[in-house]
Amino acid sequence: MRTVLRIGWLPRRWLSTNSQSSAENNKGPTAVQRFHIGGVTNKDVPIEKQSLTRGLAMDKFEKDFFIYPEHQDTEDLRNIEGFVKMLHDSLEVSVNSEEIEKLKALTENVKLAIDRNAIPSTLVPGTFGGLGFSNKDKIRLFEELSIDWSLCSSIEVINRAVNLLLTFGSVQQKEKYLPLISEGKCRPGFAVLEQGGAFAEVCGSGDNQLLDGKVKVVNPQSANLLFVFGAKFDKNEKRRQITCYLIDRNEIDDSTMWEAKREETLGLRAFEIGELHLRAFIQSSNVLGEESKGLEVANELSACSRIPLSAAVSGFAKRLIDDLVTVCNQTASTSTENATLSDLPAIQRVLSHLTTKVYALESSTYYLGGLMDEGLSVTIDIESALLHRQSREVLSLCVSTIVELCGLQGSKLGVHYERWIRDISTLLAMHPEGSITEQVALSTISTWAAKNFSRTKSTFQRLFNAQKYQTKMANPGLRHYIAEHAHPTLQLACQELENSMGRVNVIIEKLLSERGKNLEADYGTMENLVRVLQNNFMMVAVIARATRSYSIGLRNADLEILFASQLCTRLARSSWFELQALGDHFGLLRTNPGLLQAGRAIFDIGGYKLENPIEKMW
Repeated sequence: MRTVLRIGWLPRRWLSTNSQSSAENNKGPTAVQRFHIGGVTNKDVPIEKQSLTRGLAMDKFEKDFFIYPEHQDTEDLRNIEGFVKMLHDSLEVSVNSEEIEKLKALTENVKLAIDRNAIPSTLVPGTFGGLGFSNKDKIRLFEELSIDWSLCSSIEVINRAVNLLLTFGSVQQKEKYLPLISEGKCRPGFAVLEQGGAFAEVCGSGDNQLLDGKVKVVNPQSANLLFVFGAKFDKNEKRRQITCYLIDRNEIDDSTMWEAKREETLGLRAFEIGELHLRAFIQSSNVLGEESKGLEVANELSACSRIPLSAAVSGFAKRLIDDLVTVCNQTASTSTENATLSDLPAIQRVLSHLTTKVYALESSTYYLGGLMDEGLSVTIDIESALLHRQSREVLSLCVSTIVELCGLQGSKLGVHYERWIRDISTLLAMHPEGSITEQVALSTISTWAAKNFSRTKSTFQRLFNAQKYQTKMANPGLRHYIAEHAHPTLQLACQELENSMGRVNVIIEKLLSERGKNLEADYGTMENLVRVLQNNFMMVAVIARATRSYSIGLRNADLEILFASQLCTRLARSSWFELQALGDHFGLLRTNPGLLQAGRAIFDIGGYKLENPIEKMW
């Protein structure tokens, strides 16, 4: 029998009188946090107590958000450390990425390691027979699984299935499939709607409906539980209604068609992606969630992968840094005598940039997971979206760092760097940014407007307020004194964060008064605003983490203070530049629309059709 570790956690603080402890929440079915961007639901609770990013954008501060989440029970921490140590040792022995890629499937040794360590069970709540890992524990898990991206992606599919069942599944669906997933008997797969994915067509009504179509699917061959989206034309509303269906392959009859064709991908070659021709009769019991609410399920399917992905990216990037440090310490420099690559300032600069980015991503990931673990009435939809942007940035930076530090060796066939580059390219394609920028910006702006914007302003008022805006932008002033809640050496970083909060509040007011609803069509402005919101979120996470590390005397805490200071300085300067552009302080030329006009022109003329620089008029 396999060893079962029950890992629990306790709440440590309250942001509102309506908050419930995790212990109380665990009495019934586990409540699942939604990750798709929506809005704040509790109008009675101050916005700064519900949503960190929305509160910062409105220049509102809640000091409890600067307390970095942690395990309150030492025994819980020891349990997860012991589990991770066993998992690490097991994966180090069983995972051979070259063999996995050559076989185009997980090897038997890897499958045995998955079963012995009860990895699927860690993702299922204890109320349904699983180990009930907390979010912080799952982050540790996915950090270790990043030892091989095909392995990590396969487990992440299981995590998505569990989240969808907990969020949208009926009681019968949860009680039936979650224990099977925990025991490793259920292999989920799901239809991919991004990047040109198609819906299956549904015809008929009631319990006599036929689902038929060719869809792009993850795990088309090995899955025995499929999440698929069907489209049915509604004559009354004159549009297609999308519904998510659960297809149990073990229950299909001979009339069902299941023809799978696997596709070859650049990376993740042991991870199944392909086309499935499916024809099956469906009933009301096959519906996941509500009928015609399939797009809501699809959005959550995409969004619930963000924190596991960020955890895996963090673990992979730390492993990459260790590998590159070894290479640079052992490789002699060709430009400087009696020196290694690690002695060169240019190499140090490249690695410094990657390290601080990884530190910010790791801090943000555990910070967000910790907030979710504490059972607070906190909305983390925007923060998880910003975390996804961070993950993609770090993945791209990993590729450029490999190329810069390893040169041709990094692209040599058969070397692990080359495989990593291919895997990262496929990961970025599988986890696109999509419409995150628009969703984050519009959700933040709409919340701000609902709380603050009570009336429109005339043209003369906007002209007279221009000087007021410029004054506030130059010196927003300190209102919250955030530095009182952080380490003394981070005083400047806290002041920069507070200044950025004040400026964002001013900028949103200015944008709404000048452009109003036209903001929805201004992608450049939304992109700049989201970049500032992302910078503020990262600054909060690293300041809170560095303060905690130094206060309790963790090893290398002084380096964390250095990383936090360096990172916050860089992010503050970046935010200041973006806010100046948003404030139109560069003169009469509006910079944001100009960024898009060049791209629009290239589309209109059909590519890069500019004349050669030395061309003449004959």
